[in-house]
Amino acid sequence: MKRIGVKICVCIFSIMFMSSVYAQGENISSKTAEQVALEALKILSELTTPQNYREMGFKGLEDARTTSVGEYFVIYWVGLDQLKEYKKGDDPRKMLSGGDQRIYSVLSRGVVSSSITLSNIKGQWEATSFGESPTIKSIENSVSINKRNVKDSEETYFFVKLLALNLEFIGYYQDDTLMLAPLYDYPDFGFTVNTPIPAVEVFEKVQPTALEHDGLPW
Repeated sequence: MKRIGVKICVCIFSIMFMSSVYAQGENISSKTAEQVALEALKILSELTTPQNYREMGFKGLEDARTTSVGEYFVIYWVGLDQLKEYKKGDDPRKMLSGGDQRIYSVLSRGVVSSSITLSNIKGQWEATSFGESPTIKSIENSVSINKRNVKDSEETYFFVKLLALNLEFIGYYQDDTLMLAPLYDYPDFGFTVNTPIPAVEVFEKVQPTALEHDGLPW
């Protein structure tokens, strides 16, 4: 719960900060996502203070001043209603919504430390969230392990969230099968961290819980 609370606070502060920036008339309509991510490094630095640099993922305040942008992962999500309505035999790929957000790793001294999330809003990329350090580190670690252990997986990995159940995975395709690897241990469902599972099995295992869910955040 503490991890969720930190993420919510950072997101709210980030959105307020960005709103003030764009209200000043900055035109980003012609900027690529990569350009916006690079410019957002300065904002991340300004958001990082002596009081929160650890929560933002840095070992020291100076580390937030010497950063670079790493790889990104497109963000997809699966809604509660989708899980409730899922039927055996349904195409799991059609369960994924989103695709208009990216989470970028932020490197400090060559090490993944923090993150910047971009959202495509009305055709324009905007930085909307910063400092999700545990999440981006887990994603990068899971992808690294998967690349070593799984043969013939495609090189494109993405981030998948089952929002209502607070479950997070990396996703990829293997032999045209959508695979999901949990970022954490989820013993209630029998999911082990970094152990890939066909998405159809994930949806089937979580559906009973989804059907009982009242729609409120866990």
